[in-house]
Amino acid sequence: MIKFLLILILLIPLVSCGGIKSGATGKAGKYHESFYLGEGKNQFFVKALEFENDDTELKIDFTIRDFEFKDSASTANFTLISEYLVPKIDSVCFFFDDKQSIMIHPSRMFFEKKGSDYIIRNTMKLNHTLVEQFFGCDKLSIILKSGDKTFSFVGDNSTRKVRNYIYTDLIEIIKHY
Repeated sequence: MIKFLLILILLIPLVSCGGIKSGATGKAGKYHESFYLGEGKNQFFVKALEFENDDTELKIDFTIRDFEFKDSASTANFTLISEYLVPKIDSVCFFFDDKQSIMIHPSRMFFEKKGSDYIIRNTMKLNHTLVEQFFGCDKLSIILKSGDKTFSFVGDNSTRKVRNYIYTDLIEIIKHY
């Protein structure tokens, strides 16, 4: 009986913490998740923003660490879903308010075919200035190049609103970390 009570007393704190979930405050909470890493350090996962053109779709998500934001790069992962075979993305270029940023050469994570679509997942590092511009600009265009093929994506009003929420509720805070 004493063993049973001892085990029960030890299990109650573990079970009671099971419902604790990380989260964010404000409207951006549905657009990102926050994770406490310990020692005053946090990591934020910005859920995928979607861009489309006539026959392809681009989804891009971000992993940002507040304690590394100024000194290190954030990770941006993107998925290109296309009717065309695109085995490799050679470069990515962002245009912020019609001004071109630097060209980035991403690394391929995986490539697969699902049904009639080809899916390629890539990763790249973006410094804090590019992340701030990505979320803070009014007009965003993304150009992906693969061999002689070019894919162009322009952010619409809904992606601009999401980017603005992320900028106001997350980037504006962590850039002062």
